[in-house]
Amino acid sequence: MVPQWKGVRQLTGPVLVMIILLAAMATMASAQPLELVSPNEQEGGVFGYSVSGFSDVNGDGLADVIVGSADVAMAGTLQVYFKDFESAVGPEWSSTSTDVTPVGNRRFLGRFAENYAVSLSLAGLPAHLEVTLSFDLFVIQSWDGNWDPGPDLWSIGVQGGPTLLNTTFSNHYSKDQSYPANYLASYPAGTGAAETNTLGYSPKGNAEVTDCVYPIEITFAHASDSIAIVFSCSELQELSDESWGLDNVSILTLSPVSAASYWEIYK
Repeated sequence: MVPQWKGVRQLTGPVLVMIILLAAMATMASAQPLELVSPNEQEGGVFGYSVSGFSDVNGDGLADVIVGSADVAMAGTLQVYFKDFESAVGPEWSSTSTDVTPVGNRRFLGRFAENYAVSLSLAGLPAHLEVTLSFDLFVIQSWDGNWDPGPDLWSIGVQGGPTLLNTTFSNHYSKDQSYPANYLASYPAGTGAAETNTLGYSPKGNAEVTDCVYPIEITFAHASDSIAIVFSCSELQELSDESWGLDNVSILTLSPVSAASYWEIYK
């Protein structure tokens, strides 16, 4: 069932997808309703205008389902992946380690420190010309930006492809950072952060800031049916001093089709 059903034009609301197990098709009692809510909810978007099965994008061995939205402004944009880490981490991630923030109980992928890399690998992507990657980066405790004992470098790259961002972050007001540009640019500590001192981590050294949340979005050319994105750091200190994590990771593709969102049937 979609928001517009039984002749009533209901423009907002969830989608109910009925999953019927082939082994028990003799009885409708086996049908399992699954409620899907658009991650980009928009009034009048008619999320659920169309529904169809699709391939296994994240490689967890389960088929995915595509849900269309007829009147969304971003026509041709497909959300092929979203993860907020509140449920189990799938095999698409090279690390399944998660942590919970001391304040807010926000579960995220991490924490990571020193010289560490974690990758996200997806396959079976639809035809597309561009990819938009967005996520929240948690920068935790005494990052030194461009200064000693740094630079505290953090990077995103496409495996076998371009480096999308190579930058630094600082939680010391007296030490500049390179973000939102690449290293060696110079910006005040915390530039671009949406939250400061909201996650509840304890102070380290003389850093005035205990944690920052950076909403990051990058669009880049990409046309392959698979992708591996690598998030990495270098020159950081031990986990108890400087660390980072990821939350709300989204992958959008720009495709020559009508707007839609991909959803995994089982999480």
